[in-house]
Amino acid sequence: LLADPRGFVVADTPPGASAALAALLPHAALVLAVLLADAGSTALLPDLDSGRFLGQGTLAGLRTPRIGVVLNQVDRGSALSVAAAEGVAGHLGRRLLGAVCRDEAMGEALAHQRPVGIHAPHSAAARDVEDLAAAVRREVAAPEPAAPVTLSWLRA
Repeated sequence: LLADPRGFVVADTPPGASAALAALLPHAALVLAVLLADAGSTALLPDLDSGRFLGQGTLAGLRTPRIGVVLNQVDRGSALSVAAAEGVAGHLGRRLLGAVCRDEAMGEALAHQRPVGIHAPHSAAARDVEDLAAAVRREVAAPEPAAPVTLSWLRA
């Protein structure tokens, strides 16, 4: 899989340090950490900043050159979710690669075992996932981090 330089390998590992993460980390061009848009995730920001979320000791020292973050289940109707998303975005700057809104289409797609872009291609979640995929492609291809993500749509 790694022989084709145009190819992407996406590995979804359990949260936090794990044997799978330890095996994959040295080969990763980008580590994408997923946070919820809630108060609990804001408490994890120091672990993201220090690399502790990758593990202790040697593993934390072998950090990938780039760590990106995505906010998941952003609820535009919740003042707490919006405030958490804005706070995380302000703290992370360019490290925030995208945000995916809370959308019933995502749960329905998962229940049908189909990508949300196929199950509900016109949904807000499908657009967010498409935007996130484009940001990841740009980040992996770019020698420098992209411009910071703006969350102005949260106020819409």
